[in-house]
Amino acid sequence: MWETIMRPVFVRGKMNEQTLSGSVSAGSCRLPVTGAIGYFTAGDLIFVSDADGTLVEFLGPATVVLANEVRTLGAVAMGRSTGARIWKPEHFFQWTVERAMPILRTHDTGIVARRSAGGVLYVTKVRETSISETLRFEDLRRSEAVQFTDWVEECLNGGLEKFTFCDGEGAVQISILLSTRILQNEKSYQHVTLELELECIESASYL
Repeated sequence: MWETIMRPVFVRGKMNEQTLSGSVSAGSCRLPVTGAIGYFTAGDLIFVSDADGTLVEFLGPATVVLANEVRTLGAVAMGRSTGARIWKPEHFFQWTVERAMPILRTHDTGIVARRSAGGVLYVTKVRETSISETLRFEDLRRSEAVQFTDWVEECLNGGLEKFTFCDGEGAVQISILLSTRILQNEKSYQHVTLELELECIESASYL
């Protein structure tokens, strides 16, 4: 339910988690939260889930925060009942540019084909199914690339910890860096193209 494409964001942890004080219909950007102004401010990145913590959505930044309501840039894609959860991230890194196209995703079924010494073909599953994707950011300021690698070091223990990745359309997934090697291709003295590979651990979930 997005009209504006957002820039991707990496997040970890929750702050000021509250519950919705009323139901919200799909397509709405208005979230009723008792005492909202005491927990959120305009510009905070907002996430919602069902009461049990499932079906997480990223709604982008809060555009307006009233005494008992949070309004967000992105609309909820599905209706939410009273008691659904709302929060902002404890740690986050939001990119200043959109991810470059095309998007490369790899679906690995974990199945390989091998031939015996006699030439018979055998198909076997050697690992669990996995989905990975390559993120590429072009014409990125060198300073932002440095800030990102510092964030990985500080908030993800150098890349060992899982995090939540939010794409430009509100989708959310728990992810991990497949490699701590982050490719930087210098376009000019002050700008780089940065590329990294993530593996999706669990969709519509938050860490």
